[in-house]
Amino acid sequence: MFTDRVAHAADISRLNAPPHGHASRGFALRHLPDPSLDEDWQYIIVDDGIKRQLMRFLDVLSSLAQKEVSSTRLALRRAVLLEGPPGCGKTSLARGLPNEWAKRRQRRAVLLSVNAHSLPSGEKGGTQKNLLTLFQQISEVASAGHLTFVLIDEVESIATNRATISSQTNPLDTLYGVNAFIESLDQCVRDHPNMIFLFTTNMPGAIDRAIGERADFALLVPLPDETQRRLILLDTLQELDREQRLPELRQGDSSSEWRQLVDLTSGLSARQLRHLVVAALTLVDQPADLRLAHVVEAARREALLREHERQTGGVYNHDYQQR
Repeated sequence: MFTDRVAHAADISRLNAPPHGHASRGFALRHLPDPSLDEDWQYIIVDDGIKRQLMRFLDVLSSLAQKEVSSTRLALRRAVLLEGPPGCGKTSLARGLPNEWAKRRQRRAVLLSVNAHSLPSGEKGGTQKNLLTLFQQISEVASAGHLTFVLIDEVESIATNRATISSQTNPLDTLYGVNAFIESLDQCVRDHPNMIFLFTTNMPGAIDRAIGERADFALLVPLPDETQRRLILLDTLQELDREQRLPELRQGDSSSEWRQLVDLTSGLSARQLRHLVVAALTLVDQPADLRLAHVVEAARREALLREHERQTGGVYNHDYQQR
């Protein structure tokens, strides 16, 4: 079950060192709570219900583990899947969630962030071997008894939908890799009830169905709505103007320029919204000269770019140049 045991010095040394027999490992390890992860939760602006639901997911998994219920009878894999468009905060939330949960519940834990893109291999059997090695290393960390969160960002890179595997791209190796991932995941769940998996994806359709169904909880992190876009833009401007010198920040966010900006940015991700403010800085001589009108102009340029991409399908070929 989940444990509150405080790590002894020997445990800390063991967790910080690469597993025996391996020169390196396929993940980064952090001890939780970790103040450096606070921003990944605090400054990601999404609907409040999303954060509440994520915390409830972990509470439920923790409660079930403490009751020692049968994972088989409940089909539990202790896995959470975050899906949605790029740039909406899935990865940051997945990093920040276990840290925030550990702080609020006063628990000790570790977070293993897997480098999924380092696992596929062009060598015959290489992907399968890499995955088996990874899960062996993960199991060694979890065997210390600490609550262990395993984050696999862009999980589709190692959980590819087997129905879409091409016969021209080393299909057997890809197929064996997905099989190894499924088998290793199931083995970890059986062996380590103190482990929780966090998956993220921009392409849920690219994930193998067997992996998608193994997620006990799935949650959509959508594009920001009007209220969230306003908050994200305001937060970004406040970070640039901590002394509140910008007139627009003193006057609030209900002006006609604010309304125009929020309308222009419909359909943008949180990351794109923050990039708009940075792009607006190129329109002034120095940051202190930045005004909301510059951000509006940056939004107009972004809208024009998106319209060109829509018209061309994102391909600027010879025919486009002749228009």
